[in-house]
Amino acid sequence: QKILMYVPFFRSGRSQNSYLRLCAFLRFFRDFFLLGVCKVDQQNACTSKIPIIAPQLSIPTSLTEGPRAKKLPAPSYAAPQLNDKPGWYRIAPHVHTVHSDGRLTPAEVIALGKASGLDGIVSTDHNTTSALLHWGEVQDPEFLVINGMEVTYGQGHWNIFGLDPHAWIDFRIHHNDTLRYRKAVAKARKAGRLLVANHPYNLDFLYDVTPMDGIEVWNSAWSPANERAVELWHTLLVGGNRKFAVASTDFHRGGNIASPHTVVRAEALSAEAVIDAIAAGRSYMARDTSVEIGMQVRNSATPVQHADIGDTLLRSGKMQAEFRSNTAGRLRLTDQQGWFSDTSIAPGTVVVSIPERSLWVRAELRAEDGSMIALTNPIYIQHPLTTQSLLPE
Repeated sequence: QKILMYVPFFRSGRSQNSYLRLCAFLRFFRDFFLLGVCKVDQQNACTSKIPIIAPQLSIPTSLTEGPRAKKLPAPSYAAPQLNDKPGWYRIAPHVHTVHSDGRLTPAEVIALGKASGLDGIVSTDHNTTSALLHWGEVQDPEFLVINGMEVTYGQGHWNIFGLDPHAWIDFRIHHNDTLRYRKAVAKARKAGRLLVANHPYNLDFLYDVTPMDGIEVWNSAWSPANERAVELWHTLLVGGNRKFAVASTDFHRGGNIASPHTVVRAEALSAEAVIDAIAAGRSYMARDTSVEIGMQVRNSATPVQHADIGDTLLRSGKMQAEFRSNTAGRLRLTDQQGWFSDTSIAPGTVVVSIPERSLWVRAELRAEDGSMIALTNPIYIQHPLTTQSLLPE
């Protein structure tokens, strides 16, 4: 049983048969060699055990001192800040390298990211921070690398943004082990900034999603699994759980690193500013780097006052949402009670009236086939007579 406890939880896809064969062998090893042979009667019932006596082996050994190990090179961390210019930055928040199961080196990832039109990534190798010790060796002055890690369980994966490069988070936790899961989350929160539940339906996320700060609602090409992830996020928003959403390719190998990605309105191109912006929901998700959208909510009585994506605006009279896009598509706007606008748009700006009921508004822009082009995090609306705070947590 002790041996079986250490069998990895990875048992999906191609590894399923290998996992089953390994389990069968270990059980045979335990029953036959450790417990002995079972003597059975005519009804195949075990009547007695015949122990197996293992031969006693004596192997002479000798030890000699080898050469001294070379001193490990000092860590070389990614630069925490590249500029202090406010703006919209394109970030891939879920990227793997050769330090786990990715195919590209850190240098190759940076080169591909820049060529794809990204401004930065979050480095999220599986269960290891080793890559975080080397990004500085290949630092590009125009490309931000944020420390992170993907905590990889057999029944769910979650990312940590802004992680201490020397932290270690326990990844050997079954989804039924609630206490150890909570301890791992608490430790991750001390060692990092944000926790994100990854692709909750590409690989079912069986852990409690409540402690997560955000949801990866769009993972790689648009799919029914992503549709369900958006529904999960929307349900959480309706229930008052102010969680942000992100999109990423979950990059592992050569090809597309920016379809989709997350576009962040940050005060600077720095790890701290980008993480702050993601936490506040000041971002939208785009199919590729050619897509550019924006949304603002305004009071008709005081149109100068407005709120951008992720911000909060105090309601004063009638309110309108201004949505702009450089890409045509089907624009849908929703609040906590459902869709209130659904129309085809051309590139340009569209103005839509917001119902008085709305506590928040978010937008989706879809292609004719229903696939996602872009979607926003909510803009929150504070009602003057509301006693409950509607600000994001």
